[in-house]
Amino acid sequence: MGGLSTLADTLITTMSYRFTKDLALSVLLGYISSLLIGYILHKKVTFKSKRMNKSSLKRYAIAAVAGYFVSLFIVRAFMYALRADDAFFPKILSIPFVALFSFLLGKFWVFREEPEYALK
Repeated sequence: MGGLSTLADTLITTMSYRFTKDLALSVLLGYISSLLIGYILHKKVTFKSKRMNKSSLKRYAIAAVAGYFVSLFIVRAFMYALRADDAFFPKILSIPFVALFSFLLGKFWVFREEPEYALK
């Protein structure tokens, strides 16, 4: 599931950077493109969440913003460390880190099932 949104993110980030040379904008465009794909696929398939409400969507958006900054930081760090002029390879290297971060947020915060309390 994350593969499709990651593919969209990577392709759009890379192509955008090649045209604009604006890393922050390129990473943002990649994240926006994968936001809806990721939400729907993770909700329905990965976490099989029955929750489709404003709360989970809001949490997903907050997690996506956090993921954007994690991705931007990691891509910049790899570009600096590798002295790279292009974002493609640094973006590829960032994927496992961002995927783990996003998965953990999704599992334990965004799509967690709320306990049902019995009223007495």
